[in-house]
Amino acid sequence: MSLLQKQSKSFAASMAAASSKFAKKTAPVAIPVSSSPAQRGTPEPRMPVVNPKQPFSQPADTGKGEGLQTQVVYAIDYLKTKMDQPPLAFEAILSYLSQDNAERSWKNALSTILRRHPQVTFDSKAHNGKGGYKFRPKHSIFTADELLKTLQDYETFKGIDVKELKEGWPSVDKTIDRLEDEHRIIVIRHKKDGTPRFVYWDNADWHIKIDEEFRNHYLQIKLPTERAALVQDLVREGQLPAGKKKEPETKKAMKVEKPKRKQRRGGKLTNKHMQGIFKDYSGQRR
Repeated sequence: MSLLQKQSKSFAASMAAASSKFAKKTAPVAIPVSSSPAQRGTPEPRMPVVNPKQPFSQPADTGKGEGLQTQVVYAIDYLKTKMDQPPLAFEAILSYLSQDNAERSWKNALSTILRRHPQVTFDSKAHNGKGGYKFRPKHSIFTADELLKTLQDYETFKGIDVKELKEGWPSVDKTIDRLEDEHRIIVIRHKKDGTPRFVYWDNADWHIKIDEEFRNHYLQIKLPTERAALVQDLVREGQLPAGKKKEPETKKAMKVEKPKRKQRRGGKLTNKHMQGIFKDYSGQRR
């Protein structure tokens, strides 16, 4: 028997021993057999079970506090749609929220939050003293004159977000287009659809009408077509072309004359009675 055959027989024996050990440790798993035929392909998604008593406009109430804050948001959105109407009664808000049968404590909490909310105005005299609720926009602007006055009263060149303006004035787009054509406001629009985004104050006096004769005369002025010719014309007129750095002027070296040193005379004479004997050699010093 060759060496290769011995190795092959030894490997087969080791594999058989390993499989027998694994079979003893692993218990057989029973596979349930269904009487219905097997389904092939992707199973169809099941439709969620819908409760007919639950309104579709609201999510399920997962908690008392969380549900209360959610109802506040729905109530404010509802008041936005009733901007052109008198203040709404609290019962009308409860009816919209489908909370007529809620607990009294829950109703009192909702009423308190709405009265203190910065986006809600509470009129205590409405509905025979019971009170009414109305949405309070960020900008109380409802006409073109009010818009222009608000923009002019700003100390700086400040604009107004059109999205905030539409909270109290949904149909402001037509007024914005008219005031823009009259050069009374400046409008910043979205690049995608051209809808107004911000508005700023503008002065019609700044838009000067130029005579047609002057415009034609200006358009008849010919400019150099080549860049080299334009640079030469500018240099000829003593002007610096754009993009060219100005060469620094060389400073002439100025000779600074040093002050001449004064010659020092001899020391102070103390023996004045011997002036006729001494000689003055100060002129011979270097």
